[in-house]
Amino acid sequence: MKHYPFLKGVATLGCFHGPWEPVVPRIPDAYLECVVYIYPNTEAAQESKRIGGTGFLVGVTVDGSDSRQVIYVVTNSHVAVKGRAIRLNTLGGGYEVIPVEQDQWFHHAMGDDIAVLPIKISPALHRYQCLSPEVFLTRESMLSLNVGQGDDVFFMGRFITHEGKQQNTPVVRFGSIAMMPGEPVHQTEREFDQESFLIEARSLSGFSGSPVMLYIPPFSHRFKNGVFSWDENGLSSSTTMLLLGVDWGTMHLVDGALTNSGIMGVVPVWKLGELLESDDVVEMRRTFADVTIAASVE
Repeated sequence: MKHYPFLKGVATLGCFHGPWEPVVPRIPDAYLECVVYIYPNTEAAQESKRIGGTGFLVGVTVDGSDSRQVIYVVTNSHVAVKGRAIRLNTLGGGYEVIPVEQDQWFHHAMGDDIAVLPIKISPALHRYQCLSPEVFLTRESMLSLNVGQGDDVFFMGRFITHEGKQQNTPVVRFGSIAMMPGEPVHQTEREFDQESFLIEARSLSGFSGSPVMLYIPPFSHRFKNGVFSWDENGLSSSTTMLLLGVDWGTMHLVDGALTNSGIMGVVPVWKLGELLESDDVVEMRRTFADVTIAASVE
């Protein structure tokens, strides 16, 4: 499988003679190939019914070996509990539907709205890319990059009014961080207090499970302690794109009717990291990789 350098961290765009920040970033096409669609059954996937959610692919090496890798579908736990079919694109321009069982999903032990599923994908058949854990934003990198309110994000997922019938055709939406993780946000349907970023974005149903990427353009304004003073040490001629987290849904205002607030909740990516490194998932990864390698040799 091919890997793109920008999917592993920071991509250098070159130097400029002065501060310059694009209003909206141009998204590398390969990011769209990380996205898959999730449906409650095979029939719904084949008929492109307006139900289900979004997922994306993450590739994790086994015991640090680049030759042994397990690919996971990542989505929300509330999507996974109904997810019985994964739809992904093929090299021939169509799609394939892969049925899955409920017990194949792994959910976060503490109840966070995140789930993963190991999946067998053939580079000879499927058109896809994987995000790497190397592009996960960590608590430490969040501090070193001085990530905060106003920073740009983009996310890719299902636009259910035009999701594509011949193949998955995800769309990209844009926004900015409205609130950093702090007091957990209550998820009414799950009755769970979820640690979350809040994102000002044009989010709709169908985007649950979408990967949300932090975007820091070249020579971005990095302010010390939120004070409007230029931080010369924070200047960089490179673009930073890191996985911020996973969209868990649009928040609504209750004023006699459910009204879209324009704010979406995002499970921080370190919750995904915790799940991927949990004992059950690590053990499964070693077993799954051995089976996968044996099958590929045959």
